[in-house]
Amino acid sequence: MRSHMKIKRKENSEQFINNASAIIRDKFLSEFGHYKSFAIYWEINSEVKTSELINHLIQLGKTVYLPIYRKDSIGFGLYNGLEEAITNKKGAKEPMNIIKLTNVDVIVVPALAFNREGFRIGYGAGFYDRILKIIKTKHRVGFAYDFQVVNEMPIDPYDEPVDIVITEKNTYRRT
Repeated sequence: MRSHMKIKRKENSEQFINNASAIIRDKFLSEFGHYKSFAIYWEINSEVKTSELINHLIQLGKTVYLPIYRKDSIGFGLYNGLEEAITNKKGAKEPMNIIKLTNVDVIVVPALAFNREGFRIGYGAGFYDRILKIIKTKHRVGFAYDFQVVNEMPIDPYDEPVDIVITEKNTYRRT
């Protein structure tokens, strides 16, 4: 399923990605924009774009944390703008310094696929499953294109679901 979703996602035009990402961003802001702190992934390849959302939240005076990927782990760093970030080997922006993030209002995670119950298939390293177990948050949100939401997928005992998956067409809430 991973390779199928990667291929399917790459088939999207830049116009589709931009339009879908804008819809998802606006839905997210209308529901979660009043919160103060956010941990959000920076898009790579053909993922739902988050860079405009991140910059918008910073302009609103919100606290934004971005993931910092290391060889065998993921951490987070406070992000205040492009001048304070590096670009990692995958093309994502990362803050310079890892901090111990234990609590955030809203965390937004990527995936190759979600099911309607909020479980996800990621890139296979389990980074976000571990992070979702550690960080206390009011809301766990997944961003995906609607075709990435599937009816069935394998679920392992260590998998951590999100509360809500926002796509350009639907909003799926964990029941």
